[in-house]
Amino acid sequence: MTPFTIDDFPKLLLDKLEARAKKHGRSAAQEARSILQNVLERNTTQAHALAATIKENLSGRNHTDSALLLAEDRGR
Repeated sequence: MTPFTIDDFPKLLLDKLEARAKKHGRSAAQEARSILQNVLERNTTQAHALAATIKENLSGRNHTDSALLLAEDRGR
């Protein structure tokens, strides 16, 4: 495997990565590999199919335009 270094990695993100790694019983490097693998291997076809399913499940419902809700809220 090729070494990979990230310069100037924020301490807060490193702390979160290490906490997540501990929760999963892995090293921070293993956790980072797992996260990257999951994100990079996501199938866009599956994502589009899921979005279509959600859209279908929500069809026929009455949805208020969010711009109207925001304008109404600002007028208070």
